[in-house]
Amino acid sequence: MGDRRTPRKRYHRGTKKTETGKEKEVIDIEKLQKLKQDVSAWTMNVLVDAISSSGLPISDTLDETEIKKEITNEMEATAAANDIFRNVAQIDATYIEKPDLLRFMDQEVVDHVWPLIDVANTGQVDKKTVIEWVVKVYNGRKTLVHTLTDTSKCVNQLNKLVISILLCLETLARIFLKLSCSYL
Repeated sequence: MGDRRTPRKRYHRGTKKTETGKEKEVIDIEKLQKLKQDVSAWTMNVLVDAISSSGLPISDTLDETEIKKEITNEMEATAAANDIFRNVAQIDATYIEKPDLLRFMDQEVVDHVWPLIDVANTGQVDKKTVIEWVVKVYNGRKTLVHTLTDTSKCVNQLNKLVISILLCLETLARIFLKLSCSYL
């Protein structure tokens, strides 16, 4: 039979000695990031199980109360942009460069995102540009949500109109059938 590895070995889960000499379970994040992005549902399920059962915290740097899932206004978008700039830029830097993003994203994603952020094509993005870009993305998403909502309402109205027309046609067809039967 072939080599049957446990999910622990397959997803680079191992142990590491701490300063006190105890062994602590760790997951190699770099190797996880190198995994194919389009993985099967089974592989993703095993990966989630491995991470969930590891007992490792999801984030060592963020406090649970600071995590917010959705930006709801421009002030929050500006605050998020400030946080992004502070976390991505090198310490005491006044701008972000492409290699700074490579610490958080794959080269392919950076190549796609960088031209959207670096609109001046200088190779450097300052804090003001990041803030403008995040606010622009927030406003674009908000507009998209409103457009989709309006489109959904229009489709519902059209469905009601089509149903009404079909009911009228069905009623007319029944009336014509009754009249044609009464003449026979």
